[in-house]
Amino acid sequence: MTKKNVLVISEQFTKGGLEIHILNQVVGLKDDVNFIFAFGKYEENEKLKNNKIYNIGSFSSEYTVSKFYEQVKTLLDIVEKEKIDVIHAHPFMSLLPAMFTSVISGKPMIYTLHGGPSLSMYSDVFTYSFLQRFFFNYLDQEVIAVRKGFESAVESRGAKKIHYIPNSLIIKDYNGIKRVENNRWALLSRLDDESQTAIFDIIDKIDDIGIGSIDIFGVGWAESIIRDHIEEKELLGRVKLRGWSDGVMGALMNKEYEGIIGHGQTALDGLAAGLPVLLLSYGRVTGLIDGDLYSEVKDYNFVNIFQRSVSNKEIIHQFNQYHRKPDDYILADQVRRDFDNKKAQKQYLSIIKGAKHKYSTQLVDMWERVTNLVEDKSPTVTEQFLESTAIEQIIEECTLRYGFVMSPNLLDIINENKQYRKISRTIDQLRFDVDELINRVNDQKIELEKLYSIKKSSKLLAGNIKRRITRRSK
Repeated sequence: MTKKNVLVISEQFTKGGLEIHILNQVVGLKDDVNFIFAFGKYEENEKLKNNKIYNIGSFSSEYTVSKFYEQVKTLLDIVEKEKIDVIHAHPFMSLLPAMFTSVISGKPMIYTLHGGPSLSMYSDVFTYSFLQRFFFNYLDQEVIAVRKGFESAVESRGAKKIHYIPNSLIIKDYNGIKRVENNRWALLSRLDDESQTAIFDIIDKIDDIGIGSIDIFGVGWAESIIRDHIEEKELLGRVKLRGWSDGVMGALMNKEYEGIIGHGQTALDGLAAGLPVLLLSYGRVTGLIDGDLYSEVKDYNFVNIFQRSVSNKEIIHQFNQYHRKPDDYILADQVRRDFDNKKAQKQYLSIIKGAKHKYSTQLVDMWERVTNLVEDKSPTVTEQFLESTAIEQIIEECTLRYGFVMSPNLLDIINENKQYRKISRTIDQLRFDVDELINRVNDQKIELEKLYSIKKSSKLLAGNIKRRITRRSK
């Protein structure tokens, strides 16, 4: 089979689960797919040294109409230059230029959802929410989810082709790792408000559950708060902040550990390495992963969204059980079978081969209107793309102008946004009227003060004249 040229578009490629997901695709499909990348932000990675990587500009808060236009133009050039067969976009904002590029270039598209924020991010913003739903409803493209539980949410937004392909493992990467009974655990997590509560919980229970020491790998704004908490608990010698590591594998390269604490790819890697894993996510601790808990969370990317927090008594019992029967918590063989990268990439390759392009008159019309704004040097091009009223109106007009049958949820979004703009204009007019009234009152006040001053001056003048006349008459 001739290699497929796949253009992968992502807001960023730095460090994290999304990046590992992409790297495993590159490794697993090197004989079948030629990957070309287009990133808004890229941190150099040795594993991509043989791949072409394009910079398409930041998706930051300065994401203007003009920048959106330039991104699509750049992507269209890449598609032509690299003879792209399929476009694959990852969240969040990457979806927008990718879907326009797909429709205009005639290339099919794949879109991967990596978690709840893939759907909820920007859900309160009309332009993003509408275009995302339009993609699901009308472009009929392939949608991949890395965990189950998205089906009803995505289907309600109009998606029809939904595939579950989990994060995966390259088995040989874990062969040299051995569990060491040294009572040292590695905790890997973003250090933010969400994880802070659970991290505190673990730190506070360190003696109760019998952990000797914990190395915390991760960065985030809560780092100093966590450091202060460690100091307050007088645990500086046992609990240490180690900064960023390249996932579990990066942590295990420098030190040996008995167990791993975390969720998502961290939990998957820890289990595959043959270590026990304490599940910590969404600010909660759900306990050591045994066979039962594994069956509950494995299809949900090892996130405890449907599990309760364990009590202090329960977690102590679990650790006692682990020390008595560690094999109940060592699940490497099963995990490697379930998440073998070869199996996952076989599914992905099947989707690439089956991907079909779908044309959209509405999106082409929107693109032409945006192009006209740029060519005419309209002031609109300097507006934020997601906040531009002009872009909202273009979307509404181009979507409805041909009388196409629209899904009720898209019509509802359009009508709600129109009502919102109408109310906003009314409020703005009221504010203007109130400001005008206040200005008039202030002007009248100034006039009255002037008149009062004149009146006062006239009285003083009259009094002076009267006194002079009186003096003369005497």
